[in-house]
Amino acid sequence: MSEPSSAASAASAMAGVGLAMYLPGIDGNALLGGFGGAIFFVVFARDYNALTRLGYLL
Repeated sequence: MSEPSSAASAASAMAGVGLAMYLPGIDGNALLGGFGGAIFFVVFARDYNALTRLGYLL
């Protein structure tokens, strides 16, 4: 069972990405792809410690 804070932070991150897609001049496909790639890297990169991976996500 996951923590409520991690579920809330994931939901707010996805809501932020979803709302940013409505801004003019931002390609939604590129934004979603970049966010998905960052999440993929943070989850599967084992050579870096957690703080470094979080920095790469930001």
